[in-house]
Amino acid sequence: LTSLSEDENNRGLFAAVLPQIQHYGNKSFGVNSSTMVAATNGIEDLILRFKNVCGWIRIQLYGNNSTVRSIELKSNNGEKISGPATIVMSYGNDPVCTVSEEGYDNIVLDCGVNGVQVSNNSAEPTIFWFSVPPITLEKGFTITIVDNIGYTMQKSTTKSYSVTRNIARSLSAFLYTPTPDAIFARERNALIALYNSLGGEQWTNKENWCSEEPVGNWEGVTMDESGFV
Repeated sequence: LTSLSEDENNRGLFAAVLPQIQHYGNKSFGVNSSTMVAATNGIEDLILRFKNVCGWIRIQLYGNNSTVRSIELKSNNGEKISGPATIVMSYGNDPVCTVSEEGYDNIVLDCGVNGVQVSNNSAEPTIFWFSVPPITLEKGFTITIVDNIGYTMQKSTTKSYSVTRNIARSLSAFLYTPTPDAIFARERNALIALYNSLGGEQWTNKENWCSEEPVGNWEGVTMDESGFV
């Protein structure tokens, strides 16, 4: 929260910044990811009853020894879900939050330098919490997952999706499976780096290396039955 004032109805007006970059928390939302406010019944009321401003979207993942570095949640219709916001709060009522048009249509969950290893058990998936202001995402949202190797996976829903204050909603658990294109690109880039670091221009057998030809056509490179190097 950055400032406090009152409107004509003596309600508290908070100028706040809802974090665009949030941090992973084990079994809950991360530190400084979820905003709370309180209002007293007068100057002699010393009891602060804090209330959550946001609701939560929980992403449940499992995978084969995968480690997640970050997850982005992005609205498909451009609704603002982070950044500058105004929060209206009065005693006995729930806070009402409005994100500015100068806000952002995404939230990125940072899983730290070492990432978060995903459970291998579909019955006990790893849960990633996003703090999201109350809103209806008319065309749903898209999740983009990046692992510690740099592979990515996207999962999207185009159905209207509502976030309610103080309520956590969970997506059904799903298997983290990076897209083949991301893996192929990673392998291609690794081969190009190998070529450059080992003086590939001086190689005798280098036909098609670093060209637009499929990697399997690069001289000396073999692929398995799934198309991986």
